[in-house]
Amino acid sequence: MLYYFWLLNKKIRTKIHNLFEKKKLSKKVPSIEYANFYLWNFIQKRITYTPKGIFYKTKVMNNNSPMTLAQARVLMGLCNLYNNGEINSNGLFLIKEFQKYILSMKQQNGIYKFNQKSWNLQDEGIATIWVLLALLETYKITKDDLLLKEIIDTINIVNKILFSKKNSLVHTLGDDYWCLNAASTYAWFVSELFEFYKTDELYENYVISVKLCNEKFSPEGYFPYSEKRLGTYLLLYNPVVMYTLQKAVDNDIVDEKLKVETEKNLSKAKNFLLKQKDKNDFFVEPEMKVFSRYIISNVIALVSLKNKIDKELEKRILDNIKSYFIDDKMFLCRNNNGEYYDGNLYEVNDVLVTEVFYWLTTYLK
Repeated sequence: MLYYFWLLNKKIRTKIHNLFEKKKLSKKVPSIEYANFYLWNFIQKRITYTPKGIFYKTKVMNNNSPMTLAQARVLMGLCNLYNNGEINSNGLFLIKEFQKYILSMKQQNGIYKFNQKSWNLQDEGIATIWVLLALLETYKITKDDLLLKEIIDTINIVNKILFSKKNSLVHTLGDDYWCLNAASTYAWFVSELFEFYKTDELYENYVISVKLCNEKFSPEGYFPYSEKRLGTYLLLYNPVVMYTLQKAVDNDIVDEKLKVETEKNLSKAKNFLLKQKDKNDFFVEPEMKVFSRYIISNVIALVSLKNKIDKELEKRILDNIKSYFIDDKMFLCRNNNGEYYDGNLYEVNDVLVTEVFYWLTTYLK
């Protein structure tokens, strides 16, 4: 009861914030260098050193533990910067210390909590898979065999207690339904792991996950969230599945027939995504109107469309993303009047900075 009273109090505070929040106009589009500098500077200020390693401190905490996805995003973004030659040997130190802390967040059952208080209790599935992706990217840099063993041990635990033929991975604690971005991300991770470790069970689960995305593909041309919520949110679902599923089938391991079917659906999903643009080439949430032209939607859409659309359009979308950086701040939303604001998401601004950081470094690598 106290938990839901706390959530209700939070909802009231959010409504008060939205009522009085000032909106800003973007007077000029900053450079990509400025956007990158802002993101990296923001993140560095929140890096916290502990005996367990270092972590990115978020305002959203659960039992004194920061949001797991934020840690994975920062680590993957750091790996992108390191591979691009944008951070020096100090960057390698940060990567290893982030890895060390993330490993300390593992639960006794061998997987990772989401660590966000919400009306819907978030589960371990999507958090654990993104952690594994981050650790695998780290392994590719460090070549630490003990880390690879840790990754393999964890995915074997995931297969034992989370994976099912119906769900691929469960996304919300206690609910037994499919979630396609979890399935596609699982398939992507496993396809990357095959370079270093492969079993018949992993391959079978990989095929199940890719097939699930194709079987649940909407006749309207997008990858829906779940059987309970058949709509799409640009924020996490259609373009994330587009990107992760494309990564999952960009290899020689997938059956040719399955690859052709997947590529066909990915092409339809791209067309659906492009229809969500307004006349100024901002992507507009088709359902979550409160978020309007959400920076996360736009940056993930950009990544999923890279090298698949006209270069001039790609540049305009990137310029739109840069326009959210105004007066030493990153705003989250844009309304019909061209004004920028944070709205309902102001309390997780620091978490969403890590989202933009990861996806933008992914686009630029």
